[in-house]
Amino acid sequence: MKKVRVGAGSSGWPDYKDGALDVAENGDVDYMAFDHLAELTMAILQNQYAKDPKRGYIPEVPRLMQQLLPIWKAKGKRTKMVNNGGGANPPECANQVLQVAKGLDLGGFKIGVITGDTLPLTKLDEMEKKGSRSRTSTPVRKA
Repeated sequence: MKKVRVGAGSSGWPDYKDGALDVAENGDVDYMAFDHLAELTMAILQNQYAKDPKRGYIPEVPRLMQQLLPIWKAKGKRTKMVNNGGGANPPECANQVLQVAKGLDLGGFKIGVITGDTLPLTKLDEMEKKGSRSRTSTPVRKA
């Protein structure tokens, strides 16, 4: 049976990088998972994204990769990472991490991005007109 070793890099934003760096330096993991998001964090990121389409992701993610990737490069590791730090703007977060990887001269670096879960308020209005009801106890306010 093949062994797969999984490590955790964070448990919320703004967790600091020490845990992730310790796992990278001292652990022998195949995968590292990061969980930066909670409801309040998503609200903050969505607000940032609404004001500036280049924002809306956890800004520490590229800075963390700047420190993590050289550790794994030096160890000859190709650890796979799963990270939800893209928040309201996963493509831009991925772009920033890709720029870090290019700056570190990491050939063959791949990033996958999952999108499609954004539901604009106009869509909510449309769904309500078609008979859907809100599951929240308070009405949705529009800006």
